[in-house]
Amino acid sequence: MTNRIKQHQIEDLSRYKFALSIPQKWVFRDKDKDYGIDGEVEIFNAEGKATGLVFWVQLKATSSEQTRTIRGFDLSLETIKYYKKLEIPVLIARYSEHEDTFYVKWAGEIDTFYAKDDAKTMRVIFSETDILDEKKLGDLNKYLTKLRAIKLGFIKLPIDIKVSLKSKSICGVASSVLISRIRSEINKFNKVVRLVSNDSSLSAEVFIDESTMKVGFLDIAGCTFHSVDLMEASTLAEDLLQDISLALSLSLSQLGYSDLAARIVFSHDLQHRLKSKQEIFEDLLPSLLKSQYFKESLEIVSDFCDEADNNFLEMITNATLLFIRSTSDEEKQEAIEAFLKKNIERYREKSPNLYGISQYNLGNFFRSTGRFRQAARCMLIARRYESKYYHQEYFYRELGRL
Repeated sequence: MTNRIKQHQIEDLSRYKFALSIPQKWVFRDKDKDYGIDGEVEIFNAEGKATGLVFWVQLKATSSEQTRTIRGFDLSLETIKYYKKLEIPVLIARYSEHEDTFYVKWAGEIDTFYAKDDAKTMRVIFSETDILDEKKLGDLNKYLTKLRAIKLGFIKLPIDIKVSLKSKSICGVASSVLISRIRSEINKFNKVVRLVSNDSSLSAEVFIDESTMKVGFLDIAGCTFHSVDLMEASTLAEDLLQDISLALSLSLSQLGYSDLAARIVFSHDLQHRLKSKQEIFEDLLPSLLKSQYFKESLEIVSDFCDEADNNFLEMITNATLLFIRSTSDEEKQEAIEAFLKKNIERYREKSPNLYGISQYNLGNFFRSTGRFRQAARCMLIARRYESKYYHQEYFYRELGRL
């Protein structure tokens, strides 16, 4: 006779128990295990009507009596990243047979920044606040309602922010003093943010401790700063508000709100702060170039490249411009031409090969706008300074079409 192993018994028990742990009007359905998802929950309201709110569940059960094992397990980074990409949010549910309790956490809450180098897994940790009880069930409902509102495009400026300070002091400034300073400074940012004490339907969350600041909408858009402890105490409140604004701009760009994202940067003169945050700038740039602040965005890139010793931002910009060089918008055409010509001047003396590549980029722009004589001239200059073009078939095809 075949015996069922203990783990399989507990897994089946966890499915049964989870279905009993949610409200009667919610529906739990089993899902195909091949996808790493154990179940789907659909939420119905008090009248028994479908709300359209759905989430998926991955169940992880244990019979251990050890608190450390009950409240933590290893999950592959590949799986975490997969869950974060899904349109339907995934709830990780840890069931303890010993405690007869569920601990739950949205997959999107897991910050993979803390995974060890070259690790394939990371530990998912739960606490008392993650216990699945009546309050937590209400939180799950609120989360899904807010998530739907964000995805439907209801966000407007100024954005409500709820700030939570997780340490007694930040950079030597007591938390009570810091929150008071933030309230005083926030009027300077009143077109962008508004401080609230309770979660509103579309508020963004800000969590600050001694070394990090996490800003975003739920766990679907946002970023984390990992160097708060290096900030100056004397300007801490204003610097934090500037970084919060930039993080909200990035969050909006991740959600597809390109113009709102750009308005935050340019309506509060955050260009200088943005230039000191290159990683945010790189991620934000494609959205800025899609916005009404197209010319201003190109000017920031040019200024940055003049001051920095790398041209990665310029490469990102050139890649983005490939898709809009044929635009009929004359102002955009003028801005693109000015940007490409400035690149040529930047490299004229200091880097012959980059000078040649810049000539090639300008030549392609002229070709896309019907200025074939100027395009041919740029292409021939490009070949003279960057020898790789002598061996590229695409170069001769493009030159032959002029």
